[in-house]
Amino acid sequence: MKTSFHHSGDCEVFLLKGDSREALVREAEQLRSFLSRQPGAAPVDLAHTINTLPGDSPLCLSIVASSLKDLENKLSRAIGRLSDPKTKEIKSKKGIYFFENPLHPRGKLAFLFPGEGSQYPHMLSDLCIRFPEVRAHFDRIDRAFHACGLSGDFVPSEIVFPRPEAAEQAGPLKERGELWRMAGAVAAVLKAHQATLELFNRLEIRPHCLLGHSTGEYTAVEAAGLL
Repeated sequence: MKTSFHHSGDCEVFLLKGDSREALVREAEQLRSFLSRQPGAAPVDLAHTINTLPGDSPLCLSIVASSLKDLENKLSRAIGRLSDPKTKEIKSKKGIYFFENPLHPRGKLAFLFPGEGSQYPHMLSDLCIRFPEVRAHFDRIDRAFHACGLSGDFVPSEIVFPRPEAAEQAGPLKERGELWRMAGAVAAVLKAHQATLELFNRLEIRPHCLLGHSTGEYTAVEAAGLL
């Protein structure tokens, strides 16, 4: 993938794999021991190193952590849970996940692209900051509006990502209303779909099924390779 504008985010995902629960516990203990010896490691680099290790072990422990200290605490909790044979799965809203009987490869993945009504101010702003390929889609629709002479009223990025001073002057209802006009809604939803789809493709996340509603139907057909 292309280099992102921001090299670190608010959190990172750490994926530990093993052929058994015991192996997962050992991996978690080794990582926790490493953290105690290397407290200054960069979370983004550590996550990349762990998540790209070779192998296709059937079991996975997934942890979402905002810092190395957070990761260390969650590793300790996960080790305690995994050491209990009665624990068949972990679904913690704090960011710890494990399934003794994972869906893969039995489960299938579907992408559902919604239509107008799913747009909102600043949608995908976090992805635009970190992934240039996501922001590029909104830049392209802006250029298309300029080229077609449609930019006299608005350009899509200005209503999807309103400047603070513009939003303050217009007020929340006006800001939301501009985004919900038909032309703005279609442009915003379509570009958000295409930007997210490209990011998923670059992450090699492939769906088994594609569905869409309203404007989302266009993206589903495009993603299926029919256009």
